[in-house]
Amino acid sequence: MENITTPPVVYVPSLPLPEDNEIDFLTIWRTLWRWKWFIAGITLACTLIAVYITLYRLPVVYRSEVVLQPTLSPETQSALGTTLGQLGQFISLPPISGGDKSQLIVNYLKSRSLKTWMIKKFNLLPRLYPDKWNSEKGTWLAKDPKDIPTIVKTIQTRKMEHVYSVENDDKAGLISITFVDRDPAFIPKVLDGVTEELNRYLAYEYITDSKRKRIFIEQQVERTKREIEYWERQKPDADHSASEILREQQAALAAYTELRTQYELARVEEAGELIAFKVLDSPFVPEKKYKPRRTIICALTLVISLFLTIFMAFFFEFIKNARTKEAEAEPMHTEAPSENAT
Repeated sequence: MENITTPPVVYVPSLPLPEDNEIDFLTIWRTLWRWKWFIAGITLACTLIAVYITLYRLPVVYRSEVVLQPTLSPETQSALGTTLGQLGQFISLPPISGGDKSQLIVNYLKSRSLKTWMIKKFNLLPRLYPDKWNSEKGTWLAKDPKDIPTIVKTIQTRKMEHVYSVENDDKAGLISITFVDRDPAFIPKVLDGVTEELNRYLAYEYITDSKRKRIFIEQQVERTKREIEYWERQKPDADHSASEILREQQAALAAYTELRTQYELARVEEAGELIAFKVLDSPFVPEKKYKPRRTIICALTLVISLFLTIFMAFFFEFIKNARTKEAEAEPMHTEAPSENAT
């Protein structure tokens, strides 16, 4: 029989399994208990400071708004209906969509020209920079003229955005204008003034492409009318024969008829692009303050300071334990050379 040799058995030492890193809640509780006065003191101090700042340092401001709905004015609707009734049965009229009236109004309400008008009209610079204004003397506190606030600096630094805002609700088709100030009775005056200025702009300054077209065609109509009157006064002579005069009269009359049709169409297009608005919600004198929100500020200060002090407590405890271990390890290193020497 053949001898069967068995392979040698090699014993490999097994490594100890790592222990689970379990959270020692007892150690955490002891750490929090040791630092309880530090945590409570810092948290209470930060909360009291927040209460003091919100009560005595932060200014109380109020907020109100006016809600507008873009629409066609009653005069425009009446003129549009009359024109459609007169021409609808003879010629095909263009569709009247009016475009996005809300966006044009919003663009003007957010423009620099309107903000500049507001600052001048209501003297907003002292209200926007109360820390630089001496209300008793009515003068600026800054000695250097370069430090005195101006309208240009206010617009460039977007200071108006802190007190004045415009929001456009595309779905509802509404525009909200809000204003914030310390004096609640002053806010409706500003919002009413902005509404009146917007109405003036749409009525007198805003010129649509259709309006330019209508003005041009109207000038051409007047020129053609004068040309018809000129040829009606002419009599046959050496320069113009009777047939030539008749031909020019007919040509001028045909041009006048075509221009009159284009003029009425331009009026319809212009009426469709004219913009007006209705005031759905008028501004009111607010009674409830808008800022500061003391409850939210104090609650956030309490929570943030509590978590911050707990983190600091664990950090200080970690440093303390690290120094203790380092101090305990120093005697072992000092005894090691003496044992080697013997």
